[in-house]
Amino acid sequence: MDQVEEVKKKTDIVELVGQYLELKRAGINYSCRCPFHQEKTPSFMVSPERQVFRCFGCGESGDAISFLQKMEGLSFPEALKILADRAGVQLQFSNSKEMTRAKSDKEKVLAINLLAAQFFKAALWSKFGHEALQYLLDRGLTEEIIKKFKIGYAPPIDQLERTFRQRGFSYQDLSQAGSPQRFKYRIMFPIFNIFGDVIGFSGRILENVLPKDVSPHPKYLNTPETPVFHKSNILYGLNFAKDSIRKTKKAIVVEGQMDVAMSHVAGVENVVASSGTALTSEHLKILGRYTLDIIFAFDEDEAGQKAAEKAVVEAYDLALEPKLTTIEGYKDVGELAKEDPQSWEKIVQAALPPIEWLVSRSIKTKKDGLSAVEKKDLVKKALPFLFHMSDEIEKAHYLVYLAQNLGVPEISVEKALDKFSRSQKVSEKEKIEKTPTKPDLEEELV
Repeated sequence: MDQVEEVKKKTDIVELVGQYLELKRAGINYSCRCPFHQEKTPSFMVSPERQVFRCFGCGESGDAISFLQKMEGLSFPEALKILADRAGVQLQFSNSKEMTRAKSDKEKVLAINLLAAQFFKAALWSKFGHEALQYLLDRGLTEEIIKKFKIGYAPPIDQLERTFRQRGFSYQDLSQAGSPQRFKYRIMFPIFNIFGDVIGFSGRILENVLPKDVSPHPKYLNTPETPVFHKSNILYGLNFAKDSIRKTKKAIVVEGQMDVAMSHVAGVENVVASSGTALTSEHLKILGRYTLDIIFAFDEDEAGQKAAEKAVVEAYDLALEPKLTTIEGYKDVGELAKEDPQSWEKIVQAALPPIEWLVSRSIKTKKDGLSAVEKKDLVKKALPFLFHMSDEIEKAHYLVYLAQNLGVPEISVEKALDKFSRSQKVSEKEKIEKTPTKPDLEEELV
């Protein structure tokens, strides 16, 4: 048996695919929605007997190695190496060139990140990290959760860079990994992939230890794009949350790393956050592999609410089922989980569909009812939600719901939606017309 076949034999494709997707029994096989194209009805099948996958919608198929390649954007040697390490297979190469090729840039970046994470963790629990540790404890984190998330501290010393040099990493290697030695005076949150590998960092400045000549900005400093870290499709905490998401069939999206960690303190573990960027459709596609029910729990300030409204539209476009929370009396999830941890789970359970959330927030603050202008503003906010709903029954239901709660005829809301729909189509047409087209060969020659 060659090494490739040995890795395949020792890798359970059902367990591997289950790390990414919510599989359900379908006879002797397993099925789910395909991660490689958008669909509502599951057509992606995994065969435990044959150890292969196949999508009957888009035609993608293969084995455990090719699945990992497609999901993580890896080369064949990279995927083989990851699965070999997990299966306990020692790969042997026929020549040094092949070995060098397999030891990819990604593998080197992961090694640098792991070393950095170990250094930051040790620093937090040393004399250098006393203030940082106290800050985390004052924010409500427990020692158990701090260790679980491997939170650390970047002290203002050059020991990490010297350690990298001693291990044989060059300046170019460190640069390719995002230069983790550049973090100073920061609480460090390692960012993991679903296998638990450290792929990047988010560092929060610790103001009370800063010298006068060191700027406190930016407040958060994140790893730039690297061969293993692409912030548009990385969700902080997913490696800790995936099992709970499968169990509860719900995924909660919050704004920051502290919100995620504090949720674990409160016992709510199906929580993730975007990593140093706005929530994207790619983030939601990843969550959609685990569940259709997505709950947005963003900060209560204006920026947080606008982000939530934008995320709802993105979710509807992907045929997901979004809901939103209302956190009264607290600025964010982290503060709520610290002050009233028992209420956090209740608030999650009470999350509302977007139209109901908008109506609830508007009406409860107006004992005498809404004015004509306020009704108009509420409908204006609701129209994007109605427009992007893919299910016509759901759309019809909330059109009636909105009209009844505002005390206006249904036809008026229908007309507003029709006008909004036409304006959206015009905008799309103008966008297409403004997109420069590539000239044909004759035009290029001329």
